[in-house]
Amino acid sequence: MDLTLKSGVKLLLKPVPPYAIWAAIAKLEEPKVPVVMIEAKGREEENPFAPEYLEQMDEFNAKRANAIHELMWVFGTKLLEVPDGTPRPEDDEWTEQLDYLGIQLGTTKGDRYVQWLKYCAITHADDIEAFTLAQTRLGGATEEDVAKVAESFRGDEERDTDMGDGGEKPRKQRRKIRISASGDGS
Repeated sequence: MDLTLKSGVKLLLKPVPPYAIWAAIAKLEEPKVPVVMIEAKGREEENPFAPEYLEQMDEFNAKRANAIHELMWVFGTKLLEVPDGTPRPEDDEWTEQLDYLGIQLGTTKGDRYVQWLKYCAITHADDIEAFTLAQTRLGGATEEDVAKVAESFRGDEERDTDMGDGGEKPRKQRRKIRISASGDGS
């Protein structure tokens, strides 16, 4: 299956090996749930609602999503065509933009390819959505699964979220989406 990005760059899409995804996730360390002493019960219990833990989990989930997405670009694509006037991954022309942003150029061919895709070839958010949906299909997902992924691209609107506040009306919470320039989710 081919995917042509809005920049005119054409990619061959390939299935991503599940073990590669698992290996990328395994490199990340999930935050530990804090434990608090419950005097009334005379024992310690985990507190998964501690604000600092929730913040750490948000950061962890952003790093995990970024790691999977970058892995999918490296393992799940092959460059087929670059239109005239667009630098190629091996060219140095586009790397000056990274210098301006304070982003260090990756040391491996895969790092450089992902950075080229992020900062040169992908010129519209629709490219990211199209890629993700196509990869979901290549991975053997059903149309229902694909629809769920598509729904996740709704944006940053408000949603009702049950914050575990003892049955009170759920509070409105804004969904945060992090896009990392450094590639590490931070």
